[in-house]
Amino acid sequence: MTLVQRELVEFQDVLTPRAISQFLGTEAWALHSRRSFMETWVHDSGVGRSLEYVHIPTDRDAPDFSRRLQETASTLSRVYAISMGELAERVSAIRADLFFVRIARDSADGTIPLRQASGLIDSIEKMMKAAAIVTANPLAKGTGRTSERVRNFLDDDLRMGHTKRGSFIITIAARLHDDDIGHGADDPGAPEREGPAAANRVTRREGRADEPTIDFSRRVMTTLSRSLAVTRRHLDHSDDFVEFEEARESGMTAPIVEAIEEIATDSGGARVDMRFSWTSALPHEGLSEEPVIFTPTAIERAPRVIERFARSAGVPANTDVVGPVIGLSRDTRAAGEEEGDVIIQADVRGSVKKVGVTLSGNDYNWAIYAHRHRLPFTVSGILGKKSGRWWLLDDVEVDASFLIARQHDRIERLGGDAPEDPAAPVDV
Repeated sequence: MTLVQRELVEFQDVLTPRAISQFLGTEAWALHSRRSFMETWVHDSGVGRSLEYVHIPTDRDAPDFSRRLQETASTLSRVYAISMGELAERVSAIRADLFFVRIARDSADGTIPLRQASGLIDSIEKMMKAAAIVTANPLAKGTGRTSERVRNFLDDDLRMGHTKRGSFIITIAARLHDDDIGHGADDPGAPEREGPAAANRVTRREGRADEPTIDFSRRVMTTLSRSLAVTRRHLDHSDDFVEFEEARESGMTAPIVEAIEEIATDSGGARVDMRFSWTSALPHEGLSEEPVIFTPTAIERAPRVIERFARSAGVPANTDVVGPVIGLSRDTRAAGEEEGDVIIQADVRGSVKKVGVTLSGNDYNWAIYAHRHRLPFTVSGILGKKSGRWWLLDDVEVDASFLIARQHDRIERLGGDAPEDPAAPVDV
């Protein structure tokens, strides 16, 4: 298998006939002809240069379909003088708005620890969810119950793309609906079209032919872009600084500030760069593609902003934390009874957080039991920040009633003897 063939296999979910056709429709290409098995597009390379042609295969059952598609991709890669990966990114950008998150840290091989990558994706999802909630309900604060529209966006339209070179960069794609970007090459019912205008078609509201309907995915990405921009201005304390109340009214929300801080903390305090790339299939005047950069100094101010959000929301002193135990760290220096740190993943204040708590004795043993049996663990206390991480700092109380009942039922079912102390786990 040649290099081009391997690359085409890698990007086959992006470089489809339909997607390539939509991409050409937004560039300086014109549809020359369409037949049942192929579309032919022509590109004027400039004065004194020959015309370029590509033939996009549309019949997937044809024996030469793969070879023809490979030739099309190779020609486009040559015309634009870009790699197959860069071509895939440009093609995918026609069907989606892209959001790039870059962790600026030294790494000889461009990788990061798997656990850090998992936390990074969780934090990005938190930002996207908050932006979607606010988009669906401008009076919301980015937390709380999600509507069906928001759930559909998170489940169906939000995708993770190929990672890019340069420190560590994650690509998030908010897919547009086909009604907003026209028909593609492998749609046999597509009407004839010529040039860029057809692929830029935007659905119109019924009875309002002069006003475009903006795709929900685009609206979410716009909300996120503006929120990140004003959050950076508030945290940065630079010449364009805005006060807390103005920033909040302009789109800064607690979940987005939390997510930014979590990304930086998990990355060892590294700078976090974010950038958007807007599809040309929809109007994007006024939408910035300039990087939004959060420096370590700016991120150090995030905990105070989060606490101010909590105070303004009137959050009760004690917070219930219920969820799976995802981390245990025993304190080997502790004398006598067991003691250690427990990390729980839970929905707190409308967003998923990793919350730590220091426990000892039976409380710590029940955390081990919950982790071993993959059961939810319940603990409450005063929630705050410790070394940049969410932690239950005081008034900590473990509710082991569910685990005790579960253990009792399990012992009865297996015919074992009741433990001497029913309030203690028997198999930690």
